[in-house]
Amino acid sequence: MIVRPFYVALVLAFVAPGVWSQESCGPSAVAANAALQSANSKMRNDATEQAIADAKQAVKLAQSCFAAQLTLMQAYYFRFDDVDGLAALGLSRAFRKQTAVVRELQPSNIEARRMEIRYLYQAPRIAGGSRSKGEKLIAELERIDSSEAYLARLEVGPFESDGDAMIALLNEKPIAAADELGPRSSIVRKLILTIENYRAADAEMATWDAIELPAEIEVERMFLRGVLRVLGGFEPAAAEAYLTEFVARRVALADDIMEPVSRGYAYLGDARRSQNKLAGAREAYEAALKLDADDRRAKNGLAELE
Repeated sequence: MIVRPFYVALVLAFVAPGVWSQESCGPSAVAANAALQSANSKMRNDATEQAIADAKQAVKLAQSCFAAQLTLMQAYYFRFDDVDGLAALGLSRAFRKQTAVVRELQPSNIEARRMEIRYLYQAPRIAGGSRSKGEKLIAELERIDSSEAYLARLEVGPFESDGDAMIALLNEKPIAAADELGPRSSIVRKLILTIENYRAADAEMATWDAIELPAEIEVERMFLRGVLRVLGGFEPAAAEAYLTEFVARRVALADDIMEPVSRGYAYLGDARRSQNKLAGAREAYEAALKLDADDRRAKNGLAELE
């Protein structure tokens, strides 16, 4: 695909926190708000083509509504991970055109600026990418809001920095409170899944020990620390311990707040299989498939055992 890797291209069935707008078109725009809500739901579920259709409908119903225009920009952005070739080039043109619309409506909107920066850094030149333009936007954002500019630097940092440089960037502003975790958690996922910078991801999560984490964040961290060890092929015993704790604690939490228990069992099977704990691996894979019969990682793991 022509524009990989993009920010929300989270493979391996991760459920990633998005950056979709939570604004509406006002109490009188009932139909437009319903279309917006549907578009956001489709983006969360990776149904990007339908998300674009819903966002276009919201724009058609309320063309002057900024939330509708921003949602369409986001829908185009998330769609990049599902297309390639000429379709990606056409989508790039649509994204840039929509960016111009959003800029005209709200020139200083931070959310749109950060999304455009990610696009400029990560898209190939033929699709409109330009790091020099991205750097210029970061400099402009620095003058408006230094904290938002730092987040933008974090979001694009993995695509231009080595492991040590990324750790140094993360350490510039360590997290001081749990309410700062949203963007950092997304960056950790990107480091694990698209950049494969496991050391930087693990170092960042280690700094979270200094703050009091909500139960759901702590449980999610168990999952991520286990997964990065499985994917990185190191410390399998630690990976098993993290994932065992995840599946034990995850069952008490709501179904829609993070990765399902089945994903934890599938990765736990991998961790055990790497230690030649074949009976335990089989047990974990079967537990995953009992919860989700379509879990590909668990199916592949069982096939490897055979």
